[in-house]
Amino acid sequence: MESELVKGWRAAGTGIWIATAVIWILAFAFSPYFGVFMVFPGVVMLLIAIVGAFAAVRKNGVGQLVAALLSLIPLGLVLLRSPSIFALIGVLNILAVGSAVCCLLQESKEAKEAPVDP
Repeated sequence: MESELVKGWRAAGTGIWIATAVIWILAFAFSPYFGVFMVFPGVVMLLIAIVGAFAAVRKNGVGQLVAALLSLIPLGLVLLRSPSIFALIGVLNILAVGSAVCCLLQESKEAKEAPVDP
């Protein structure tokens, strides 16, 4: 049985990933800085955000952590230094890593404390 704390971390992770996907969609639609050179990385990052949201909904903490690290390392850190709204993508990626790690730590703690049936 999942505790309320794990459910909260999963809900936070789902919200973070949905917000990241929405910002990528807005980047495609409205950003004057989003040129041809950013289409492929943007599509890949949008797909990673969708996979991360599905991983959070499907209670897959490892999948959520992998998606968060894949999104953070190549482009999230670069966007973190941008002076535009897209810096929020980097912030959301860091929050997604934190959410996935906290969820995994809480799950492992609960697994250790669970009574073993004979």
